[in-house]
This record gives sequence, structure tokens and C-alpha cells, in this order.
Amino acid sequence: TVIHGGVYYGIYGGEAIVVDPANDPDIYSNWMSAAADLIGGPVSDERAALRAVFKTVSDRMTYSENGVQATLEKVAQLSAGRESRDGDKVDLSVFMHEGVGVCRHQALACGFILEAFSSEGILRGETRVLRNAIKSPDPRISGGHAWTQYTTPSGFNIVLDVAQNYIGSPDNSAETPWRYQLS
Repeated sequence: TVIHGGVYYGIYGGEAIVVDPANDPDIYSNWMSAAADLIGGPVSDERAALRAVFKTVSDRMTYSENGVQATLEKVAQLSAGRESRDGDKVDLSVFMHEGVGVCRHQALACGFILEAFSSEGILRGETRVLRNAIKSPDPRISGGHAWTQYTTPSGFNIVLDVAQNYIGSPDNSAETPWRYQLS
């Protein structure tokens, strides 16, 4: 499904993340402009655009489980004067403003910018936010995880995984501890 206008609900519960620039057009536009500025002109190399999006999200959204929890508590208190609950809808822009997220927020931010670039004709590929859960004795490759996958017009898949500081082929498992398998 498309990312823009979608709602992401994680494997283990948590908030339902809404991706809707109409809720806060300035922050979404600001992040897109930052990535476009890193590209610096017409895109002749898709990989340069992917690296610009990856860098923008990496620089602006720190991985922080505690930061996400604090943000959710703040949102719940402001909106209803209660504790946050699984399934509460929260726009991605809230995490963009706070500059914190975990894999799902980082993947959605990358995915949104890439999808917007495709709709503007800057890129021609297809973007998805994917996730899986893996059980393993190694905690680095166990649990649930989300990442962005961009598929070039020629069918080559490129993973953007800010949480793992990885951008590259989903098949290069030696470069990252996570396995980007969908089953």
C-alpha cells in the first residue's frame, strides 16, 4: 500500500503511525527539501537520491526507544490526559518534530520521502516499508524490525535501514546483522 495517507501498526503493538502531510505540511516539506538539497540538482543517479534520503533521516531522527515512549506519553497527556495505549493514532510528524524514533518511524520517514520523490518524477521506482520478525539466540537478529525497500525500475531492490545504519542489497547479510527476509 502507499505510505502517504497510510497507517502503520507494528508487530508488537504500540501506536498506529499515521503518515499524512496534511496534518503538518511544514515538517514533511522541510524533510523533503533537506533531502532534495543534498541531491543538489536533477537526479542522474538514483543511488545518490537514496543516500540523500538516508542521510536526511539519519541526521534528523535519532534511534531512541526511550524517546519514543516519552513522546507517546506527552501526546497522550496532551490529547486525552491519560496514559498512551496500543493502537493510539499518532502522526509521524510528531516524531519528526521530536527527532526521535525507532526502526518503524525511520523506515516510514525514508519511505515517505522516497514515495514523494517518485510522485514528483525525481525517482521512478517503487517504495515499500517492510517488516519481519526473526527468532534467534543472537539478540541483534531477533525480534521485530522494519525497514524501507526501494525497487528500481529495472527490479533491483535496495534496503534503507537507518536503525541498522545500512543501505544496500537485501542479500548482503554480511554487512548488517538483520536478515531482510519476508517470511
